Amino acid sequence: MRIAIAALIILGAVAFAAALMIDAPRAWRAYHFNWLYFTTLAQGGVILAVVVSIAKGMWSRPIRRIALAFSAFLPIAYLAVLP
Repeated sequence: MRIAIAALIILGAVAFAAALMIDAPRAWRAYHFNWLYFTTLAQGGVILAVVVSIAKGMWSRPIRRIALAFSAFLPIAYLAVLP
């Protein structure tokens, strides 16, 4: 699995570099759209977990665990906003 993830990251970097060479404004728009989409999903998961914790919702333990797992992407998203 780690080899597959590393290979996909390299493939994505090569595809992004190729897109930058062909049409740079379109590549940056796609990058921004994807960053916004996945960061919004991660923030929504964190907010869902917070709301459930504040409301003391015992029914949503499995959902809360998944929602908290989304927070692992946020440090990567904050670094990805730099370019």
